[in-house]
Amino acid sequence: MHAAEQQPIAQHLARVPLEDRQIMLDEMAASHRHHPVKWPVAYVGSLVKRYHAGDFIPAKAHLERESRRLAAVRQVALREREEQFISQLPPVSSVETARHNLAALRDALRRQCGQGGKRGSVASNTTPGKSAEAKFVATATGFSLSARLPASRFRQSRVNAATDQSFHPEESLMVTLRRTQVDAAIDAFSRSSSSPFVDGYDLDGERAILVDLIADGDPDPADPLFARYQLYTEREQSLQSMQDLHTMRQEADALVTVSNALKIRQIGGLSSDGGDRMNLHTRDAMRMFLGRSVKPGEKGYPMAGGKRVAAALRALWSLSANDNPYADWKPIEISERIAGLRHAIALEQRNILAKLDAMKQKGLDYTILQSREPASLVLGFASPYGYMIATLLVELDYLVRVVKSAVLRDLITSSSGFHRVSLAKHKCLSVFHFAVGCQQALSRPELIRLCRTDFLPIGDAAAKQRVESARALLGPVPKDVFMGQAQPRHSRRRVKHLSDAELRLLDSVPLSDDAEEANSAAKPLVQ
Repeated sequence: MHAAEQQPIAQHLARVPLEDRQIMLDEMAASHRHHPVKWPVAYVGSLVKRYHAGDFIPAKAHLERESRRLAAVRQVALREREEQFISQLPPVSSVETARHNLAALRDALRRQCGQGGKRGSVASNTTPGKSAEAKFVATATGFSLSARLPASRFRQSRVNAATDQSFHPEESLMVTLRRTQVDAAIDAFSRSSSSPFVDGYDLDGERAILVDLIADGDPDPADPLFARYQLYTEREQSLQSMQDLHTMRQEADALVTVSNALKIRQIGGLSSDGGDRMNLHTRDAMRMFLGRSVKPGEKGYPMAGGKRVAAALRALWSLSANDNPYADWKPIEISERIAGLRHAIALEQRNILAKLDAMKQKGLDYTILQSREPASLVLGFASPYGYMIATLLVELDYLVRVVKSAVLRDLITSSSGFHRVSLAKHKCLSVFHFAVGCQQALSRPELIRLCRTDFLPIGDAAAKQRVESARALLGPVPKDVFMGQAQPRHSRRRVKHLSDAELRLLDSVPLSDDAEEANSAAKPLVQ
């Protein structure tokens, strides 16, 4: 985000309550991680607009919030490790101590030279300059001549346990093996038929054997298993590289080239390109699609239209991705009510069409009325529930046409026709307002994060508060819905196959606030 964009974004967010501003910023940040946001100001403005319209449902904000929390935890852990490391360092020697140790070092060198008979005897095993430098470091830091530095911090060279050769800590085991005689024991490692390596190297088996060395982080090279530890770390890095390459190649077959594999990311989402249209011939059906808002300056209640209901159902559909049981239950109820309403409309249509067909057999061939200029509406809904509402509206539109055709041909009275149309519209509005009410209840900030794990006894105070609020607003969720036995027609919930123990745990969860039921359900959980 550029500095010039911060002020316009702040102006947009000023129209949103303070407690919801961070949610919108997190939503934008999480979206930017998946697909770069080119116009942050316009993006935040659209979120604010959706917020005031009641259509804003954060889908990724919780991911950014969790990432920020984990980053803070890592910073605290890193700071603690740094403080622990500093506390374990030896104290800094004073000038007097350094001079005293330097004098002792010189005396020791003179004694060695005197015993060997030659000054060159000091270098019989190593270079004098390097030996003196190493001993000076050891003594100048406050240690005696016979003391050694901690191997985990100041070790300058190591000895490979398998080759008995010195090597640099940064040098890999394979480089050491190429220049030294390899001990046959280096080939002793666990093998598995499912190993990703050609030689069958088993990471899990080696991890169980080397658990102590892995926990140490910097084991002693003198350990008999140190060579296997080195090989384990290299194989672990190799596996990570193989997995990264596998991900980069989009999990394609090895015969597929990388350039062809990357083309899968270039494929855009499916769209109808504006080809989905709904033609309405009656004003009654068109008004049911548009809805009716309250006139500015007047009091009243708005009428939810098909467009608003489609957006509400899309929001519930999105909430089902959070494993929210209410986002599964309410779409089931709405779908059942819409199916029952469509069945009632179809029966009414058949009754009137039967009368028209009877007149046709007698010689009067009547047609169904239709508009000379029907309203053609581009749909483009983002969820299957939007098309469910469109289907209901065209069924209602056709019923109105059939009823008015029968009234015009004197097959039913005008009052009867008016009553049939009004009853169908009233039932549609009942379903519409029920769907919008459910969406508004579950979209409250305190219920956005509601999920099935909140119902478990291990939930914290915030989880219990979310469950109590949902029960108070919408009632207890049915057991078959909570267990996943009853599922909505369309859901974004993706759950793996549950084990028997997990099913028993879910089955024992109390779904109502009845104290007796809750106590009896908690017994198998506490053992």
